[in-house]
Amino acid sequence: MNKFISQLIDNLYRKATQKKTCSLIFEKEELDGIEYSNESFHDYSKPFFNSPETFYQKSELGDYLFDIREIEGTQKYKSYSFTSPFSTQFNENKNCYFKLFTQNKSTTLLIFSPGWARPNLKMEVNFCTKVSKAGIDCILPAKPFHQERTPKGFYSGELFISANQLFTVANFRQYVSELRNIVSYYRSKYKKIGIVGMSSGGFQAGLLTTVEDVDFYFPFITGAELGSITWNGNLTKFVKKDLIKKNVTEILLNKIWAIADQKYLGHNCKAKYIKQYISKYDEIVPTKYQLILNDIYKKPPVFYIDSAHTSVYFSLGSIIEDMIREINSLN
Repeated sequence: MNKFISQLIDNLYRKATQKKTCSLIFEKEELDGIEYSNESFHDYSKPFFNSPETFYQKSELGDYLFDIREIEGTQKYKSYSFTSPFSTQFNENKNCYFKLFTQNKSTTLLIFSPGWARPNLKMEVNFCTKVSKAGIDCILPAKPFHQERTPKGFYSGELFISANQLFTVANFRQYVSELRNIVSYYRSKYKKIGIVGMSSGGFQAGLLTTVEDVDFYFPFITGAELGSITWNGNLTKFVKKDLIKKNVTEILLNKIWAIADQKYLGHNCKAKYIKQYISKYDEIVPTKYQLILNDIYKKPPVFYIDSAHTSVYFSLGSIIEDMIREINSLN
């Protein structure tokens, strides 16, 4: 019964969003001004599989100023911004924004990497508020092309993941560089820093752990084999349709996105402690790909959620409580 209801909720959510597609499709697959095929980019990216820090650099320029500035505050959090370490053709995407939730002087910081195409971050704000009340500071970033970083005329997340395969890779790289600079800035201010990556936010959280030391890492309803997740997931059917129009197959998609995939980079993970949160009936990030990620990380502890993907919301209270217990046990 739980499986049926959970998947029904996910299907209703998918139907509500199924009209969404990416309105900007590029003819060429380019990264840093160089055109690639799926095969040639895979060959180009192979040397980075054992040294991801040479691809996911902290900035596109060697000398980068982290010009953090406070922009507003509420009772729950303070908001900050800084110039993104990677350039972008969209003005709205040039600055990174994040919220810092703090109740008291905490020695532990949790970074929450949210999912894709979130119209708002109300659920994530609620999550971070509860974690903060438990005595753990929390940071909630706005991902490239999401929320206030959404270019005029597009919806939140529209440009972040799409059939523009190398543009998607560039967006992942930009976001990972932003996370790296946040970690570097706050490392001296906290004894422990960790990250939770929800859904597609787990893709980039995983990449962060391959280039930065973190004390704990919680992959949350996320997985490996990104091309297959996109190809077979219920929420990304429009991306698949756009890719088929470009004569891209599931195999080719996995090749070009290998540089962003824990299947190829996960062996570099620097997290001192991992616990994974797996949704048992997921058809958006299908459960089998979450289990593949668990194998890549050599079977760390698992919290199984009796839900699908979107319906995980109804288990959020117990998930937050478990994460708080895990963090406190590490102190």
